[in-house]
Amino acid sequence: PQMKPLVHVSGMFGAWRGNTSWVAPLAWHPENRNAVIMVDLAGDISPLLELDSDTLRERLYTAKTDLGDNAAVPVKLVHI
Repeated sequence: PQMKPLVHVSGMFGAWRGNTSWVAPLAWHPENRNAVIMVDLAGDISPLLELDSDTLRERLYTAKTDLGDNAAVPVKLVHI
């Protein structure tokens, strides 16, 4: 399948966003064949390009309430 940007509808985006966003597939999930790792293009994707892997991992697995001034990395799993 082609990995092209698309409009994704999810309640996780919130009503203020109309529950929709542009997303782009990054990769198939390595263990779950029914999931695609996506980046939410409405968010700031610069951490994906600028952070080293350890810092990125820490940021991805830290609760939003504990991130302080750091914005959440706009990555999500989409289950097919």
